[in-house]
Formats: sequence, structure tokens, C-alpha cells
Amino acid sequence: MVSLIMFWPFDLFSEERPYSPFFLLIYIFQTQIILMLWSMAYFSYQAIRNYKSEEIEKWRLQAAVKDAETISIAQEPETVRDYLDLESIHMESRLAYSIDSTPELDDCQIPPMAIQLLAENAIKHSLSKRPQGGSVDIAIYERHGLLHIDVRNPSARAPSDPSSTGVGLKNIRDRLQLLCGPQAELTLEQNKTHVISRIRIPRADRSNGLKSTVNAATPLL
Repeated sequence: MVSLIMFWPFDLFSEERPYSPFFLLIYIFQTQIILMLWSMAYFSYQAIRNYKSEEIEKWRLQAAVKDAETISIAQEPETVRDYLDLESIHMESRLAYSIDSTPELDDCQIPPMAIQLLAENAIKHSLSKRPQGGSVDIAIYERHGLLHIDVRNPSARAPSDPSSTGVGLKNIRDRLQLLCGPQAELTLEQNKTHVISRIRIPRADRSNGLKSTVNAATPLL
């Protein structure tokens, strides 16, 4: 009704141009199309702005830790939460997550972004391909002197991406070997319902750090 008043051609109907419901319907239809196109353009612009904001925040998170050689368990989950909160906005209600750790492990040192990279891998190769999404569940615990970091997510029903070469996981393995020594490892376990990415590294508190665990024979990248 508002659009009809705003754009009403007052000279369309006169004594010389008798009233015609057909022309009125055409005019209303054209006006609605114009408003619909304007709305689509506006919301597309807002979506692009929000996406760029999310990317900028993601870069800031990465820049905040890229210069750090190691980071504590107490710090890394905060960064991961910020990343997953941004992704949950992007995926709307299709993404949930949980992070389970204990205060006794807060001072343990790990490579920066190790957990986030596994979470990114879970979203990219699994949750983003599922119409219903799913949950990323992160568990941090100690067993037999080794620090375990498990990232669990539902398996993707869609076929694997042929362009994916596993370079991201290889880079994580290389970083773990470089910073944590030969005991460090990254494994991937998959069944019909879930995938578990698991990092095992020697426990290193803030007092001794990860460097003390590196074997002198470990090659540089």
C-alpha cells in the first residue's frame, strides 16, 4: 500500500483514460518487483559485509598467536571459542560445540592454533557438507604422561572433496614434530558416524616449555 501511494501515477487515469483493473494490477506487480529487487540487493550487501567482518576477525585471531612459539591450554581454548562463535554465526543454527578441559592442565604448553586448525578441518570437510550441521566436541586430557587433544565431529555424508590433499593435516604434523619432538603425533580415526582427530604430545608446563622436549636430530622444515 505504501509503495502504491509513493509511486502512484496520478495522471494514469483520467476522463480520457478510463479506469482499468488490468493496468492497475500490472502497475502493482511492477512496483513489487522493484521493491523485491531492492530488498535482495540490500540483504546481499549486508551478507557480504558480515562475511568480510568474520574473515577480518579470523585474521585477527590468527595474527594474535602467529608470533608465539607456544601457547598455554588456558589461552588456546579462548581463541578457539572466538573462532567457533564466528563460524556459528556463519552457519546459523547448524553448528554447536563444546570444550572439555581441567584446570590442572591450564599451564601445559601446545603449538599455537593446533586446536583451531583441527576445528577448521572438521567444519570444512564435514559439518559444512551436512545440511543439518553438527557439533564439534573438543576434549583435553592427560594419559600416561602425554597430553591428548581430541576433536570429535560427525562424519560427512557427502563424498570427500577431490581437491583436498591433506596438506593442512600434514602441516600440523610437521609443526608438532618440530616443536614437540618424535613423541608427538596426529592421528585420524573415522567410523560410520564420527571422526576423531587426536593430538598426542609430551606434557610440558610453562616452566620448562616444549623446546626442552625436542630431539636435537629433529629436522627443520
